Amino acid sequence: MLLAGTFTGLDPESRRSLSDWLDAMPIGTQAGAGRIDSVVDLSRRPWRVTDASAIIGVFEKGMDSASWLIIGHQALWTLVRCEDSTVSETCSTLREILTLVNAELSD
Repeated sequence: MLLAGTFTGLDPESRRSLSDWLDAMPIGTQAGAGRIDSVVDLSRRPWRVTDASAIIGVFEKGMDSASWLIIGHQALWTLVRCEDSTVSETCSTLREILTLVNAELSD
């Protein structure tokens, strides 16, 4: 569950999707989503992105920087893999983007 006052740029559906995704993460395993250490709202940082409603950093255990950035922009969502700057196709929901993260974690 997300704490009150966090991820304020998310609409109710996206907030619910993120909360459900976080709640479903296994604990104490290195496989799959158990590799995630934290998910951070980075929207208030001074990015040079106009009109981004949400920028979310997804951090893996043992990593100093985000493995992925999830960007919400004009009702669409994009996933950026920080390691190689790969950018996904746009998706219409945050839930779809979180599915992409799960798929990358499973590789």
